[in-house]
Amino acid sequence: MKCILSAFHICILAFFVKSETHNFEYDKIRDLVREEIQNFHNLKIFELESKVITMNEHINRQDVQIQNQEKRIKEQQMYIRGQEIHIRKHNRQINELSEHIYKQEGVAMNNKSQIPSVSIVKDSFLTQAEPGESVNHFNHSFRGNALRRSIKAIPGKKKPP
Repeated sequence: MKCILSAFHICILAFFVKSETHNFEYDKIRDLVREEIQNFHNLKIFELESKVITMNEHINRQDVQIQNQEKRIKEQQMYIRGQEIHIRKHNRQINELSEHIYKQEGVAMNNKSQIPSVSIVKDSFLTQAEPGESVNHFNHSFRGNALRRSIKAIPGKKKPP
């Protein structure tokens, strides 16, 4: 700023010189002032260009980050789609197993009505039956067995204890 003011003052002084003898000095001063102003403008242009370059580099880094985030989002969406397919597959298997169990229960109910009732003998590990009561041994363990068979049918599942 000091250079501009001094150059400005020199310029004003140069314009006031009117004699022919001072024309050479006037031209020198005018050329110096022009050179000083041009240097100042070149410096400002260089500073602005360096700021623009810095901003462009920052924008380019942000663009790369955005592209990487978009890539990760797409990968996550594909993973989610795969998980949705697995969930639908498992839900279908669960529904099939539920239907199978329901059918097995129906078969067991039919079998229960066809199997003659058995009286329970008094034993330490069996439940005592009141006189006149009968217990179907098949019905006691049917659900547990059906569930074990259904779980064994699922691929990749471990057998229950």
